Amino acid sequence: QLLKMARVFLALAVLFVVVGMISALPGYRGCYETTDGTFPVSGTSADMTPADCAQHCAAKGKALAALFGGKHCGCGSAADLGKEVPETDCNIECAGDQSEDCGGVEKMSVFTTA
Repeated sequence: QLLKMARVFLALAVLFVVVGMISALPGYRGCYETTDGTFPVSGTSADMTPADCAQHCAAKGKALAALFGGKHCGCGSAADLGKEVPETDCNIECAGDQSEDCGGVEKMSVFTTA
């Protein structure tokens, strides 16, 4: 009986950790055209990820984080977004996580910061 309770407790602990990790990830908004003057680059990193950019922009009080060229991060709001484009236009892998896309040629991958 004690072993069964320990297994249940362990399963619940793992579930809470996984849910916590998922809720900390930024929400993907889509691929957008870059627009002059919006989402200015405010950070560049050789190991940039969407989570890093979202955290950076959240600290600046911005609702959205945009990634360009695989390693550049810009911060802005929904009012700053240009035209949404097909997902296939955002095809540059993130420098810090090749499983994620971080923009494209004159395109940006946009994530929420909260």
